[in-house]
Amino acid sequence: MGKTEKKKKVSTLRQKIYQSNPLLQARKGMSTIELRIFFLGLRGINPHLSTEDTIFDSEFKEVFIPTAKLTKIFSGNTWYLHNLDSVCKKLFDAKIFLRYEDGGFVLMHVFQKLEYVHREGLYIRFDELMRPYLLDLFKSRGFTQIDVEQIFQLTSPYAIRLVELMLQYQNMPEMKKRQMIERTIPIDELRFALDVDDNAYVTMSNFRRVVIDVPIREINEKTEYKMRYEVLKQGGTGGRVYAFKFFMDTSALPREGTAESSSSAIEKLKSLGFNEQSAQAIRDKCSSDEDCLDRITRATRSLTMKKKRSVVENELGYLRKYIEENWQSTVTKAKAKRAAKRSDQYPPPFREDVAKKKAAREAKEETARQQALRTGQQPESIGDILQRTFPTTKKPSEPTKEDQESLPETLRRKEPELRAPSPEEFREGEKQLNSTTVDIAARAIANGELVETTSIILQMFGLTVERFKELYMR
Repeated sequence: MGKTEKKKKVSTLRQKIYQSNPLLQARKGMSTIELRIFFLGLRGINPHLSTEDTIFDSEFKEVFIPTAKLTKIFSGNTWYLHNLDSVCKKLFDAKIFLRYEDGGFVLMHVFQKLEYVHREGLYIRFDELMRPYLLDLFKSRGFTQIDVEQIFQLTSPYAIRLVELMLQYQNMPEMKKRQMIERTIPIDELRFALDVDDNAYVTMSNFRRVVIDVPIREINEKTEYKMRYEVLKQGGTGGRVYAFKFFMDTSALPREGTAESSSSAIEKLKSLGFNEQSAQAIRDKCSSDEDCLDRITRATRSLTMKKKRSVVENELGYLRKYIEENWQSTVTKAKAKRAAKRSDQYPPPFREDVAKKKAAREAKEETARQQALRTGQQPESIGDILQRTFPTTKKPSEPTKEDQESLPETLRRKEPELRAPSPEEFREGEKQLNSTTVDIAARAIANGELVETTSIILQMFGLTVERFKELYMR
């Protein structure tokens, strides 16, 4: 895409995303599809998590989501793809409403740009105001890591937001040890975070059913998290409900550092000399374990070739940058391009340059025909074209003058004399004809042939036979 700077475009989507804790608790006001697009944008961000980081994004880059991935997150529903303009318009207008502890607040737009290119994909760039909440996380008041594969299973925005709020507490030592996250959320804070209007679900039974019970049921059925909750009332059993205490069991998820959680890619990275934390961070930059292993293979091959030519001072640094940025050779890119051409999901893009050249050529030919008509020259016959193109072709014989004179008057071919009308001569609703149509129509009229057919053709241009004679024939 010409408008997009290649060096700033990100097409590799990470498995895990990061958000600052203040942003997690903010009111986002997004539907499920809008949240999914928001998360897809986060998957292309490489945030600055600590002062020890050496590879991170210094600015927001444009994240590229291929059309095939968009279709996948829409659960195969092409309605969303056909109406992506309205979905993105609503998402672009969405605002983050973040409350400060002292009672203040801030409203911010999330995106600087959302651009969809037909047959190519979606380009996402976050607004610079989101930097402290998505990019410079080492400066924020804590941040949360989320596995998008889990929350992409959910169709309820309330379910997605509940999981986000619970994961904010996942790294608290006691909860991490017990693999049970506990969090008490007052009703007002829950309404705010889940974007539930104060006038909606006024009765507690409706609120619990729609906002808590149904979403938790979906979480338990579709993810590896298991949630439940308790109702907290003022003054005991008969009092007013003021909060809910949520519990989320994470024991079904692989624990970090265990053999179960160590993927083959992580093991391969550790065998190359990376520690557990670095290997996990590199793996998170890849879309899958298979993708990561493929990058490792190409990176090690490239490092071996580079060492033959020169000295590599920091081999692990070279490997890490190669894998995370997904460097590709010209041959690899060419293979990917050929595969994309063969795929039905990536039809060849519209070639604007070819279309422009074709239009210019046709315009030039039409101009030449009109010029020839104005100067009284006749269009080149098919026989002349064949003779010029294929010199060996025998030029078709034409009847001589004697042959014509020997025929009865009614059978003699009449050559009409043509004129080129000026644009001012045409009345409203009448259209100019090209030289070929003029020649055919004039010959037919002069010799009394196909008069009815010719009349029908002329009517398409707003002309009668008499009007045609008046404009084009002497």
